[in-house]
Amino acid sequence: MQKVLFNFKRILQLRGMTLSFGDFEREKIYISKDAYRRMVLYGSRYANKYMNEKEYREVYGILIGYLDENDNTHVRTAIPILAGSGAGVKYESKHYAETAKIDEKIFEKRELKSGKDYKEAGNEFLVGWWHTHPGFGFFFSETDVLTHLGWQQANPFAIGIIYDFTHRSEIDPGIEVLRLADVSKYKMSQYVSLDFALEGDFETIEGIEDTFEQLVPKLEDLSLEIRQLDKQVKRKDFAQLQRNHGLLMVKKRKSEIAEEDKLNDEEKYLYEWNEEWIKKKYRLPKYRAKIEKLIKKGKSRSKDKKRKVYRAKIEKMLSKPKKKIIKIKEKYYAVNQRAKIYEEYLDVDELTFLEHFEKRISDYIDIMNDLIMRAYKIAPD
Repeated sequence: MQKVLFNFKRILQLRGMTLSFGDFEREKIYISKDAYRRMVLYGSRYANKYMNEKEYREVYGILIGYLDENDNTHVRTAIPILAGSGAGVKYESKHYAETAKIDEKIFEKRELKSGKDYKEAGNEFLVGWWHTHPGFGFFFSETDVLTHLGWQQANPFAIGIIYDFTHRSEIDPGIEVLRLADVSKYKMSQYVSLDFALEGDFETIEGIEDTFEQLVPKLEDLSLEIRQLDKQVKRKDFAQLQRNHGLLMVKKRKSEIAEEDKLNDEEKYLYEWNEEWIKKKYRLPKYRAKIEKLIKKGKSRSKDKKRKVYRAKIEKMLSKPKKKIIKIKEKYYAVNQRAKIYEEYLDVDELTFLEHFEKRISDYIDIMNDLIMRAYKIAPD
């Protein structure tokens, strides 16, 4: 794939601008077509030409790539992390946790590579970060400087990419690549702008507009569906199911548990009904406790007729929540299938919600199926 080198002295002249701080530094940063596309299209979800300026929201993400033998940075992909509430983003503990997971996955991938594959793909790590400045240009704010210090102190070659859609045109990609000139100056550090090569040709930039027109409306619809899934299905339908037909344990906020009790936690509370152990850490759903007592009583009966009565009673109790959880799963599945198509343009908050809700549904169904099987064993056919 041809690479186009953007000399920023020329680009800045086209923009009628000059650098505000620092010196111009020539260093090639190679940005893949995939990374560029993901930054532009995710950023366009929250700031684009059809939106009022007051609606603009900054977004933040991380960059995955590698260093070549000449210490040039190659950006393979850009991962969206979150969108801010306006001009600025708030990076919370959950985002640090998800970033750590991404870093761990990169390391695991690296361990599986060897030879040429290791050098070109397996030797990847977090090479920097990216964010948007919709309508206000290319610079590091005081907050940005502090953010980048964290990256560059760990990796002297760390870069920060800024995207501003108002600068994007047929000859301008609308991005700049920045780095701090001297991290020893801490928050007084000035920044420099770096040359970069964008994978592809000028059609890469021109084609983004067509992709934007087609994709962003679909992403807006999907974003609305995810919010509705959270608000209506998870917070109402599923919450009501758990209130009326509770099977999942609810962790207590404060509890002291022996270290051995922390091991294999989920397996214990999912399938093993040890009421005394459970009370230490979880609030017991009355509905599940009632079913567990019926199973215990049914197993203690000696006559088959009595055992069948208990089995039938338990199966009847579980029939209603079974229908409800199936409907909830269908609603989730419909949204999740569409989300998989556009997964690379969804942020960590959206993906984490879908992953977490899927697990809650799966856990509920697993417990329910386990109870049905145990009820069947009371009086097998």
